[in-house]
Amino acid sequence: MASDGLGDYLKILVGAYDIFHWEYEPLNAHYEPLNAHYEPLNAPYEPLNAHREPLNAGTQCKSQLSIDWVYNKMDDAS
Repeated sequence: MASDGLGDYLKILVGAYDIFHWEYEPLNAHYEPLNAHYEPLNAPYEPLNAHREPLNAGTQCKSQLSIDWVYNKMDDAS
């Protein structure tokens, strides 16, 4: 009796495996993303500040000239 119950149980398990174990591929297997052929909106553009120099680009030269001017004035005064 125990073996009959076990056999029936195994048949049910095998049947359930056959029913629920389908070989399938995802629904979107043959599709590519919607934006696959598009480039970003800003792709052909470079940053707006690409050709500009930094805001402090000339300050080092100006400050160095100011320091030199002060030293020259000090030398002239002595």
